[in-house]
Amino acid sequence: MSDIKKLNKKVAQIILQLSSPEPKDVIKAIKSLKMSGNETAIEPLIDLYCTSQNNAVKAEIVDLLNSIKSTKVPPVIVECLINQKYSAARLVMLSSIWNSNLDYTSYLLEIAETTQKGEMMDAMEFLTILENMEGTLSEEKIMDALLSMKSYLVEHSDDNSPKMELLREVTLLLTEINNTL
Repeated sequence: MSDIKKLNKKVAQIILQLSSPEPKDVIKAIKSLKMSGNETAIEPLIDLYCTSQNNAVKAEIVDLLNSIKSTKVPPVIVECLINQKYSAARLVMLSSIWNSNLDYTSYLLEIAETTQKGEMMDAMEFLTILENMEGTLSEEKIMDALLSMKSYLVEHSDDNSPKMELLREVTLLLTEINNTL
């Protein structure tokens, strides 16, 4: 059996352990995923975060998501981020985007649109993502996100909530970034 098949089988077994009724076993499985997991574990972890009532389990998931270094993870995180089923973990996923230091520049539009659906803290996380974003930003990616944000602000121009103030700040930052390209 090849090393990849062995690894995938091991990851699949660990993912099964996430459904254990014992929190200590679940935490042990999450710690195992930190060492030998791959991107296939992301969605089950986010699903577990949304359904678990155990704060220690949730904290372990947050720690794992914030420390991921695999470049295969961003598309999986973004798929979960735009999935309404996982909206309870939206803030955790947005936070993991800037904490992990992975390149999410290709997903600015998806992040912007998800942020628009969220709460004030989601907007705060998006601002933090932009301030900490590394990687090559293309004018096209910036413009897509910028146009989406401007459209959203026009549609909600009568809203003066703290979230909208942050989204205006995000839009200004996107404009500044775009002007430097």
